Parts: sequence; C-alpha cells; structure tokens
Amino acid sequence: MFEIEATKVEKMYRLQDKLNRDTNGDNWAMAGVTKEGRKIDWLRCIYMETAEAIDSLNWKHWKDINGKDDIANLKVELVDIWHFIMSEHIARRSLETAIEQAVHDINSVAWEPQASIDNADKFEFLEEVMRDALNGALPYMEFLKAVRKVEGFSMEDVYQLYIGKN
Repeated sequence: MFEIEATKVEKMYRLQDKLNRDTNGDNWAMAGVTKEGRKIDWLRCIYMETAEAIDSLNWKHWKDINGKDDIANLKVELVDIWHFIMSEHIARRSLETAIEQAVHDINSVAWEPQASIDNADKFEFLEEVMRDALNGALPYMEFLKAVRKVEGFSMEDVYQLYIGKN
C-alpha cells in the first residue's frame, strides 16, 4: 500500500521547515538564502542526491560486473532527495499549501504494484527526477513514482527513514 497518514506527511513537512529554519534562518523559504547570505539551490541538491541514488545501482559496465544493486542505500538516497523536494516545495508555495498538496497527491494517485526494479528501466525512474530538477521543475510527482519503483518501499518507509535521519 502506498498511502500514508496525512498526519505523517504533515509531520515530515513541519520537521523539514524547522530543520531549514534552524540551519538557514527563519526567512529561508522567502529569501532563498541562508542566514549567512549564501544562495540555497534545492534543485541542485536534488539532482546531486539523485546521482548518488543512481550510484546505488550496479550500472557500471567496467566495474563489479556481477555486483548487486545496493537497494538499502538507494532507499536512503531517496529519503535524502525527499528532504530537498519538501524544501523546494515549501519555498515555491508555502508550508501549509505544500502540506495540503502532498497529502492529496500521495494518497489520491492509484499506484500500480511493482514487483522489482526492471533492468530495462533501472535508471529511467531516477533520471526523470534528475531531468526535472535540471530543467528547473520540482520533480515531486517523479519522486513519488521513483519510490513506487523500489520493491518493498512505500511512503510509510520514506516516513520511517526520514524521521530516523531528521
């Protein structure tokens, strides 16, 4: 099941806002800079973390040919991406509007069950997240699709890992 309780989505967003306030100052979302005046680029954070997620998958044809994908690390990297997606989402809307949209979107989309990551599209679901971020778009829905592509992973799992990391 892909659904997650609305209170958990709200908790993640509020915790992310608090983390950003503690780290970057109270005006982080409006100003787009840290309390030291350094520009915040959440989209760059997203595509760099996506590159790390891709590296969790055994894709290098010249290295560790018989190696296995590191799905545990892939999940951790997806949660790192989620931190930055929530931050960009809040910065583009408002905390309350972002929470409302996230609760609606996560729980209203019919997600097809996924047995495992298919080798044919092993990277495409992550590259879509990266492509959106590189093009200035919030890869919010692409992220939700990416989570669904990972066997045995759900937004509830994202929540548990997020709370553990936060």
